[in-house]
Amino acid sequence: MDPNQYFESLKQQGYSDVDAVHFTQQYYPNFEGPSQGISMLAPAPPGSLELGAMTSGGLGTPTGGLVAGTVTAGGAAAAGGGMSMGTIAVVSVLVLGGVGTGGYFLYDYLTEPDFFGEVYWSDDGFGYMFEEDSISIVMTQYDGACDMYDDFEGEEFTLTENDGLCFLEMEFETTVTDEGNYYDVCIDDDGDEECIKIYPYEKGMIMRDDSNFCEIFVSDIDPPDYNMSMQNAENWEDEFQDKSDSIKDDGPMGCQYSLDYDESSGGSLDTFQFSSRDAAGQMSNASGDDLVHIVMTQGSDLIWAELEIYIAIEDGASMACVEVDSADENSDCTYTRDDDDYWSTGEEITISEGAYDLCDGSNGGCSVDINIIRTGNQEPSTMLATLFAYAEA
Repeated sequence: MDPNQYFESLKQQGYSDVDAVHFTQQYYPNFEGPSQGISMLAPAPPGSLELGAMTSGGLGTPTGGLVAGTVTAGGAAAAGGGMSMGTIAVVSVLVLGGVGTGGYFLYDYLTEPDFFGEVYWSDDGFGYMFEEDSISIVMTQYDGACDMYDDFEGEEFTLTENDGLCFLEMEFETTVTDEGNYYDVCIDDDGDEECIKIYPYEKGMIMRDDSNFCEIFVSDIDPPDYNMSMQNAENWEDEFQDKSDSIKDDGPMGCQYSLDYDESSGGSLDTFQFSSRDAAGQMSNASGDDLVHIVMTQGSDLIWAELEIYIAIEDGASMACVEVDSADENSDCTYTRDDDDYWSTGEEITISEGAYDLCDGSNGGCSVDINIIRTGNQEPSTMLATLFAYAEA
């Protein structure tokens, strides 16, 4: 197991990001954890406030550069994980439904996504605004003007001012698909298609890439200001954190968020590892089909009475599974285990549909995200693992 895999296994067991780095470095001294902040998903554009780098005179000075059409902070992407440069480009230059100046539209005014027209702010102090035929990177004015962004106006950027904010609008070919509780947004970059999921919420949204790295943006917050005092900047960060936590609570299963700004608690390490495989048998449009098997490959015995198992099919809503002998006509999903009271290393369970048809196999199968949580007397409950399995038809 390499350092990154070890780090991710600790994250799946519920350790905080910083604790996971702390324990990983005990075994791999040269390990460096994923970089903090928005750069894991979309590096800050030029002039971002960089609220985490405040000085006594106010906020940090504008930094950043433009690389191959992608706005970056310091010209670098995250070193410890996150998205490829291609995917970063998707997030940084999405245009929902527009192509060039002529353009075409995937949505009309009755069906356009409800996140259009809102400014979504990152914790780095820049934002995005999605519209019917474009996306704009949004920054606050500096000394009452947008002059500092003039160098970025050109073939792919149009700089405008509105309501005290600066908008860099970009145009690229993009397709958007409404998947129910999220939008699948894809861009074709010279034949290389990159996609990202957007989950809109009342107070903001979550962007998620194919590696399940997620980043939170808040719309229900006043724009930051270059001229705000140290105290006001800290207050803005606190408000952003509170609202992003609320959005995170409602977010999709399996997200790996950027590092929290806390300190390692140290202590001892109790590791658990699990693996998954497809369950045999044909998928049908009836209920009760077996989906996947889960085996514990490392860890001490777990008491079944202290475990909860949740699944999500095709990035849908989270469903609590019950032990098959306790299932009834309202059970979404079930799991089958052995007859003793413990889940021990080498033992396998089978997760199946309950009273409803969750996956009929018509598309070749379904993705199954699994969360294994330990409750009992622990406060709070501990996430032992998040697995990304696939139930084949």
